[in-house]
Amino acid sequence: MIVTKDTTLRELNEAPELAVARDSLISGGGYFEGETADLSLEDLNVRFGTWSWKDMVYGVTRLLTALKDRGDVCRVYSGEEIAADPRKEQAKLFWLPADRKRHPEFVILMSGGAYGAVCTLPESLPVAAKLNELGFDCFCLNYRTAVPEDIENGLFPKPADDFAAAWNYIREREQDFGVEAENYIAGGFSAGGHLAAMWGTAHKGARHYDIPQPKMLMLDYPLISTDTMDDGPVKTFMLNMMFGEGHDRPAEEEYMIHHHIDRNYPPVYHVQALDDPTVLPVNASLLKAALEQMDVPYRQELTETGGHGFGLGSEMDAAGWVDRAVKYYEEVIK
Repeated sequence: MIVTKDTTLRELNEAPELAVARDSLISGGGYFEGETADLSLEDLNVRFGTWSWKDMVYGVTRLLTALKDRGDVCRVYSGEEIAADPRKEQAKLFWLPADRKRHPEFVILMSGGAYGAVCTLPESLPVAAKLNELGFDCFCLNYRTAVPEDIENGLFPKPADDFAAAWNYIREREQDFGVEAENYIAGGFSAGGHLAAMWGTAHKGARHYDIPQPKMLMLDYPLISTDTMDDGPVKTFMLNMMFGEGHDRPAEEEYMIHHHIDRNYPPVYHVQALDDPTVLPVNASLLKAALEQMDVPYRQELTETGGHGFGLGSEMDAAGWVDRAVKYYEEVIK
């Protein structure tokens, strides 16, 4: 299969070469249904602005190559677990091993989508492709997202449960994947960046699940505090889906990252555009202040423009941020 700017979501979803990724290139949100299924990658670029069709072609092409070699898309949970809770079917790992592995650490990436979708196609896949070029094995995690019934009890902590299940899945198959499970970097975008940032905390992250801390966090325009969201019906709806209708203030504060950063928080590489209309730049300020207060090593890259959801951002001000993140990783970890 040759992927171009004219390739549609429907064509990607129905391609035999991508059968293992069916309904998972963007999970949740119904992107492969109705009129959106017939949008081309260029159409998606026009509709969402920051979803570069060139980056999407680059990411899917890398996935196709990986699947021909050793790559795979794996269910995180067992058949018995999925039978007991069908929503766990959504938790999947895209495995993209590097052609020439040059680092002992591997990277787990989590895309965003306001916890209503996981936009692996425009965000994680292109970044994983670049990291593969730089010698890192990569996994892209699709975690569970909100559905109408979550209005009662809330989605959380299901995404973090899925991260823990994914890490344990990798640990149990270290020899198959050729990795050491404790040598990992966690990265995320938007809501996935919130999940990755939360993974560094003691009360909701790796330590809560008795899992080793990641060596570093790579955070691309992550939500840090729900207080930074504009008040209105959209915010109310999202909070109710995340925490459950009738939740209290402490429930929200439990997931505000800057309140829970401690001295054992992993080093951070953070990139965000100052004109981001969705995750406002105040999130970057809150993150920076909390990291500095706890003497956590970090590097923060703020670009004048770029908006929200740019992923690899090869045509944005942030172009090359993955290379710079790797250089920082080499300074901090090596």
